[in-house]
Amino acid sequence: MGAKYIVRLLIITVILLASAWLIDSYVEKITLPAVVYFIIIGFTILTWMLHRFVMSANKTSPQRFVAHFMGSITVKLFASIAFLVIYLYLVKAHKVEVAISLLTTYMVFTFFEVVTMQGLLRGK
Repeated sequence: MGAKYIVRLLIITVILLASAWLIDSYVEKITLPAVVYFIIIGFTILTWMLHRFVMSANKTSPQRFVAHFMGSITVKLFASIAFLVIYLYLVKAHKVEVAISLLTTYMVFTFFEVVTMQGLLRGK
């Protein structure tokens, strides 16, 4: 895993954090809870860990790359759903804001991971 991947991941993270801050600061009718920022940081860490898993699994067994990649996407999806269900059950405020933030963050990081993997596979 190269430094280029980590730099791109951090750029996306900074863009998402800045977007959340701008929405929270300048859109009058929307107040984002602090958990939105933790969601973004959590997805950054989860994406990095799953990318490391897929890349190391690809080195040991390239034939099973698709299974490992789809497994990593599934882990990310179920972790997101589990977090959302638990959070919405425990905290009654800001349900819509948290759900939309989680969905947006999930889609951005999943898109990033798919595009990155396509580039790596085409480079082979």
